[in-house]
Amino acid sequence: MRLEHYLAPEQILMFPATSKQSVLDQLSNALATTLEIDSQILRDAVWAREALMSTGIGGGIGVPHVRLKEVKRATMAVGVCPGGITDYESIDASDVHLAVLIAAPAGEHELYIRLLARVADVLRSRERREAILAATDPNEVYSLLLAEQG
Repeated sequence: MRLEHYLAPEQILMFPATSKQSVLDQLSNALATTLEIDSQILRDAVWAREALMSTGIGGGIGVPHVRLKEVKRATMAVGVCPGGITDYESIDASDVHLAVLIAAPAGEHELYIRLLARVADVLRSRERREAILAATDPNEVYSLLLAEQG
């Protein structure tokens, strides 16, 4: 599974230190534009999922994810926040520095799970996460996310 099928440089946003609300809303808006769906529908779905349990998976990573009938193809948006999101409520209580919003069609459960796993695998490397946080523009982040994928 190659991330370039689900991500483009214009879907990578760079943020100063900010709130979970701000980052997830901005990622939702960006992804809704890419997917050509109503941004309120996507935002509502993201927040409904967050209400069930925080998507902060530890290690400075948040992976909000939704499946919606309005989504016709799986895609994602990435938020890079070197200053950290202090109110993310991550499982390890750490600030989130990378938020990857994944949206998939309602009927694509296997693809959805594989994409979640691939994102976690790519971001598992501390060195890669640190390089992403040091990046100065979305194209550099994009290259780092795609580097050495199998």
